[in-house]
Amino acid sequence: MPIHPTGEKLKKGSLGSPYSVKDFYAVNPAYGTEDDFKRLLAEAHKRALWIYEPEPEELLAQLIPEYVNIMVYRALLESAASEHGARMTAMRNAAENAETMIEDLTLEMNRVRQSEITQEILEVVAGAEALS
Repeated sequence: MPIHPTGEKLKKGSLGSPYSVKDFYAVNPAYGTEDDFKRLLAEAHKRALWIYEPEPEELLAQLIPEYVNIMVYRALLESAASEHGARMTAMRNAAENAETMIEDLTLEMNRVRQSEITQEILEVVAGAEALS
């Protein structure tokens, strides 16, 4: 059903003007005859922006596939977002585990180094006692 730019729904056969010819002449008598008015009105309607509302069946036929496409796209986006979240969590856990492992290995390395130093000191002391 056509709609006039003012938002009014037009009846079949209507020119779409919200005013009657008599109203127009009452406000604007300088525009000439009634035929002049109809001619001007017809020209105005040719330039006017007309909006046509689709029938409910047509609208539904367009909206349902679009809705399904959007829902599938949304599911894909959510899937990608959850995958990125899982990867971020895995990387955070791996980094924390690596830090713990570095701390444990550093402690073990320091113990081994300290035992080697202690062993060397014992050997030096034992050698000094053997000489005396």
